[in-house]
Amino acid sequence: MTPTVTRRLLTFCFLMLASISYGQGLTDSYLNFGVGYGSRPVTAQLTAVDFSISNAGTTEEYNTDFSEGLSANGLNIFFGFGRYKGISHQLFFDFPIGNPESTKFGYNIGYNIALEVGRQDFLIRPSVGIAGGDGVVDLVTQNYTEQVPLVFDTINVTGPVTFSDRRNVFTLNPGIDFSFLINQKYAIHFQAHYDLDIFNISDRVLIQSDAIDGDNPSYELSDIINLTSNGARITDQLIDYSGLRFSIGVSSYINKQVFNDE
Repeated sequence: MTPTVTRRLLTFCFLMLASISYGQGLTDSYLNFGVGYGSRPVTAQLTAVDFSISNAGTTEEYNTDFSEGLSANGLNIFFGFGRYKGISHQLFFDFPIGNPESTKFGYNIGYNIALEVGRQDFLIRPSVGIAGGDGVVDLVTQNYTEQVPLVFDTINVTGPVTFSDRRNVFTLNPGIDFSFLINQKYAIHFQAHYDLDIFNISDRVLIQSDAIDGDNPSYELSDIINLTSNGARITDQLIDYSGLRFSIGVSSYINKQVFNDE
């Protein structure tokens, strides 16, 4: 790098730093609503899963291959309130898009750091939270006929039936949000959180079919299915929901005196 280029780069950095202030033009507190879309963490603990089902005295065997890995996306909808420069709170719903599915409701608490670059306002918000919900991953879909229906308990089903791995998911969620404010009314935000799957709750098999009236039934694995890998019964979690969760989206702000300082 030439001395001229170096001087210009240092001058640019100095001017950028000199233009940064700490959100002097912001009001005290706010309410906000937002939505974001992005990738969701989901990892299969095994590459291949074999399982068998006892159907009307006949053993049916299937195989699921996770060797290519899993990928998931989701939609995050949130409501927040707090100070532009201080403690803030957020309630959020995270909805899956496609398979695998991980639906969660959660809360986090964070601390807003407000910055100004020129006339633009930025918020940096480190936070920590907790969320809970359901995780579902499809294993296999089998088409049953009137001659060979799916029969167990009180269920007698014909047509396509999807067998899925399902369990309750609880995560700790440390993370950081970046928001670019537009006239203190709207924002473009980027969220990066690490979901830590913290509870070892037993997996279940969810049976999904249009022919089943009401809620799709869910059974403990040992009730209807023998789940194995390389001949050994699976006793640990099949799917781990730990990992980085990214979202990018938009939100609206209502400048409001949320807190009573008297």
